[in-house]
Amino acid sequence: MRTLVTHIVTVGAVAAAALAVLPAGPAVADRTATVTVLHALPASGVVDVYSGRSLVIDDLAPGRTGTIALPGGTARLSLYADDTSPTTAAPLLALPSTRVAAGSNVTVAAHLSERGIPTASVFVNDTRTVGMGMGRLTVRHLAAAPPIDLRADGRVLMADVANPRQSSTGMRAGTYRVDLVRAGTRTLLAGPDAITIRNRPGRDDMGTNTIVYAWGTAQDLRVAVQEVRIDLQ
Repeated sequence: MRTLVTHIVTVGAVAAAALAVLPAGPAVADRTATVTVLHALPASGVVDVYSGRSLVIDDLAPGRTGTIALPGGTARLSLYADDTSPTTAAPLLALPSTRVAAGSNVTVAAHLSERGIPTASVFVNDTRTVGMGMGRLTVRHLAAAPPIDLRADGRVLMADVANPRQSSTGMRAGTYRVDLVRAGTRTLLAGPDAITIRNRPGRDDMGTNTIVYAWGTAQDLRVAVQEVRIDLQ
């Protein structure tokens, strides 16, 4: 059975290509959005991500993410086959033009629809505090597969999540054995594996929203994990 955790990335590491045109300092954060791109197209190979005609994420492999800072406004992102560009080729997938508010935190996912058609979905990442000693667990279904349930320590926490939906819940900080099963059954699709929910009280860091992505196909369900920092707000 495929292990659940294949990749963990902490949002906050910003691609230098995007910051190169922006001055440093707190004023930049006030004017930019944190945008993470998830490559969840199993048959597309390594891609390059462009914002307009500018390369912002290089060599992004399936199941991986890249995080950039973009000015608040309309994000126009496209995926190109590795070592091609807007001047040499058509995009593999043009992601939907998306309004991103300055200061927001979003994930743009290139993935398969339930019927297996390449598409994209945009999610606003919840960075609000949950409660004392708590973090957040989120599941997002991006696979060409029927609905799923997410279980923690054998108990269903989020049920009947269909593509391209998500579900979220607050969790006490700690480590849980998490797996994915076909909705309403015990048919194991991925896991179990250890997922850690963090809470680190402090002025600028209140723990994590740990996001589990199901991607790929029903025959080959894969999982990626993204950690988004929860802010004091």
